[in-house]
Amino acid sequence: KREGDLGSLSRQEEVSMIPPLVLAVEPHHAVLDMCAAPGSKTQQLIEALDSASLDGAPAGFVIANDADLRRCRLLIHQCARLASAHVVVTHHDAQLFPSRLGGSAALRFDRVLCDVPCSS
Repeated sequence: KREGDLGSLSRQEEVSMIPPLVLAVEPHHAVLDMCAAPGSKTQQLIEALDSASLDGAPAGFVIANDADLRRCRLLIHQCARLASAHVVVTHHDAQLFPSRLGGSAALRFDRVLCDVPCSS
């Protein structure tokens, strides 16, 4: 199989690599990626969680959200290639993203990435 099919290599424009780098994600961070599909930046965020962790599994996580259901399916496929237990994919309008889950405390994030699509 080709490296891209295996998930060990992913193509991405250089300019798209900058936002996740600027966030400086650490292993303990809670990260929200608001407009995540197709998933290349989300993959960078997950890799940052995993690679910065010195003692094994990171304590942090990434919530990868997208408003388009078809794009969410692509996002799930891309995230599955990394086989990380530290990512959850959600399907919400980013403007209406829930501030709570059930009766739980308010959702808080250490980092938020919102790379909004230019067109819909």
